[in-house]
Amino acid sequence: MNNDTHDIVDITGYTLSTDSHDELVALRDSLLAMARGTTAKGDAGPIVNMPRAQMGKIFEHIALQIRDIVALATPTDEVVEVPSDQR
Repeated sequence: MNNDTHDIVDITGYTLSTDSHDELVALRDSLLAMARGTTAKGDAGPIVNMPRAQMGKIFEHIALQIRDIVALATPTDEVVEVPSDQR
């Protein structure tokens, strides 16, 4: 059950530039695409083998992208209006 009844929420958090937000959205979309590509519906399909080193490089790449985006986040104390579809 959702008890949120306010359209304006007092959030102490971070702000991102539009470019950084776009990078974060692109990263999210990449992660979702990877998850969908590895999730079988119905028949499991062929087994895909991936060396641990390659998997490690993928995780490292994701971590470095997140690091770069977080480095650009700026602390804020301003009141932020949160659209109801993003709560």
